[in-house]
Amino acid sequence: MDDQFPPRTHEPLDLDEIWDLSDALADRLEEGGDEVTFALLEEVARAQDSDLTHLYVAAGLDPDTVWKREYPVAFVVCTGSCQAWGSIEALEGLITERSSRVSAGRPAFDIVTTACLDVCLPSPPYAVSLGPEGKAVHPGVTRQQVMEAVATRVDGE
Repeated sequence: MDDQFPPRTHEPLDLDEIWDLSDALADRLEEGGDEVTFALLEEVARAQDSDLTHLYVAAGLDPDTVWKREYPVAFVVCTGSCQAWGSIEALEGLITERSSRVSAGRPAFDIVTTACLDVCLPSPPYAVSLGPEGKAVHPGVTRQQVMEAVATRVDGE
């Protein structure tokens, strides 16, 4: 089956670290609250001295994660096997862009991660955007392409 996939271009994150972060997030959720938010992920990342991107990957491991939506548009990024084809770079771009937009008071978007979108072939990594106009699948998404999708989906360009 691996011969159907393009050659891997990126190294995945350390799974032990991601599992530890997943446990830390679960512990924090047990303390109060049942929804994952950007602010909660930032809080846990600071407490664990970890990169926010890694917390997003950890949150996506649990298929039962409840994500609180704050904006009309959300980008769902596959951060399971798609890591091997650059999904983390696309996720980093989304996190940076979202933070910039929130700070500037511009229209923003939510970010959701999942371990698998079940659309691996023919060109990983994948992201999906959800919004008032419906769902769009973004195959083979790069950091630049996901920024173009933000402009289209959030800004209507």
